[in-house]
Amino acid sequence: MGLAGFVFTLVLLLFNLLTSIRLANRLTTNVTLELVFLVIGVLLWLIALLGFALNKRWGWNWNIILFSLSLANLIWLYSLFGSSLTHAFAFFVNSFGLLVSILGLDLYVPPSTDDSNLEELKSEQSLSVTKKKTRSKKKLNE
Repeated sequence: MGLAGFVFTLVLLLFNLLTSIRLANRLTTNVTLELVFLVIGVLLWLIALLGFALNKRWGWNWNIILFSLSLANLIWLYSLFGSSLTHAFAFFVNSFGLLVSILGLDLYVPPSTDDSNLEELKSEQSLSVTKKKTRSKKKLNE
């Protein structure tokens, strides 16, 4: 899910960022704390997007952690403001992103090796099998 995971997470990140900014505009206290949280979240999400661009498994791990932290932030904002349509949409986006990230981690398939690496792996395996056979023959002779 390299490119698909990248695009999907980018779209969810943008929705998440827009709803968080909209909710942060309603804050009267702790505005700087929320803005610092948003900036740090965006920087950490860039790391997750890098993991998707490189087709690495740790990108999904980062995504799970960041969607969980975003849900925690939404719960904090919900305790300050109460219910709103923006909160409902943000909860849906983050819950869906968390679910997809967990499934993406479970369905992750590492990138296949190219033919040259495959040939090297086969030759290394045959050498190790030959060495094991030679060792077992030496033990039998002793």
